[in-house]
Amino acid sequence: MPTKAELEQLVAETPLEDLPAYHAVRLKRFVEQARNSVSFYGNRFERLIHGGSSFLERWREIPILSKAEFREAPEKLFSLNVPWEAGTIQSGWTSGATGSPLNFRRTQYAEHVNLAMNLRMFRLWEMDGQKTMAVLKRAGQEGEKSIRRGKGWNPLDGDGDCHIITGQTLSKQLDIICTIKPAYLKSYPAIFVELAEIVRERREQIKFDLLLSGATILEDWQRQLCQVVFGARIVDIYGTAETGLIGYECPKCGEYHICFENVYTELVKENGEPAAPGELGKIIVTPFQNDAMPLVRYDTGDYAERGLAGEPCSDQPFTFRRVIGRSKSLFMRPDGSKFWPRVSHEIAASAGIRKYRVVQVDRKKIEFFYLPRPNQIVDENMMKDDLRNHIGKEFEYIFIIMNHEDNLHNPKMMTFESLIN
Repeated sequence: MPTKAELEQLVAETPLEDLPAYHAVRLKRFVEQARNSVSFYGNRFERLIHGGSSFLERWREIPILSKAEFREAPEKLFSLNVPWEAGTIQSGWTSGATGSPLNFRRTQYAEHVNLAMNLRMFRLWEMDGQKTMAVLKRAGQEGEKSIRRGKGWNPLDGDGDCHIITGQTLSKQLDIICTIKPAYLKSYPAIFVELAEIVRERREQIKFDLLLSGATILEDWQRQLCQVVFGARIVDIYGTAETGLIGYECPKCGEYHICFENVYTELVKENGEPAAPGELGKIIVTPFQNDAMPLVRYDTGDYAERGLAGEPCSDQPFTFRRVIGRSKSLFMRPDGSKFWPRVSHEIAASAGIRKYRVVQVDRKKIEFFYLPRPNQIVDENMMKDDLRNHIGKEFEYIFIIMNHEDNLHNPKMMTFESLIN
């Protein structure tokens, strides 16, 4: 663990006018390190390194690294020569929303920078490190139990308890939360929604100072539900296990601030050009602090809308106005055009549906998996009308009832997924 002074130095933001030079120096070093120690890249950077114009001006000449390339052979992206000052190497796995395992490596120094970016977020949201935080990882089966308690979740501000709760049923997890009464609760949007429904069913009165949401897209109706039931604002956090923290919502401007000292971030349109404010683009990142597995112009598989970065946060080079969704959530019409699907959650609830998942299996067929609400008859015709109105009348809709053991209960599972995209 770095000292408080070292952490404070990492937490401090680089002035806006200094960022281009900061990135140019660090990205050049990072690319040269990747070129010399990672077999995958080969001659991928030759034009960039030996070109005549500005390094950052030529940055977009580097081909984008797709997630498919990463998944195919992640070990080819492991560095064979990590600088000693980067510290020890840590290995991990993530399944993400797709359920496909992904192996990654991070250096100790990259972990320290990632911690600093989280501390910066805590400070921006005025979180009190003396208060208790609880983290809900996942729900489990009756009898499962795993609770870890630690202290000092914010090493720059106090020694508040942190309870990490996994396993057990969500109802039992709620019992634990009612006992420890945390000020802050961190989890997935799907778990927040399930927890809110149980709170309503049990007529509990439980409030938090702040909710921290991540790992999947936070939808507007989920945010509103949590604010009503828990009486707290919710901060959405965006990042991936393999890259670390990328951005988080700001309480002042409402847009996502980017962790520019952790990742060099681009929003790129389909034609390869940078997205302008108000336009959608793919989120392409280079986590240049991680020498153990150098990812250069890595496609996260997610889309975002570029923000305005105006007052009161004009010191930000750019922001995300909102994170839209994953590329695998884009549906395709019979004519080949793509679109973002949506469903009315209010209609689903009225139709007697508690949870759902929508999967496009071909250009003309969509499967609607759902879990009925207890003691309610599901009105599939009502739900089908909503699907036809919001997704399209040109598709055939197949309804499939799910049970409690199915993947519908994976809190990181995508609500919308295309198997043909």
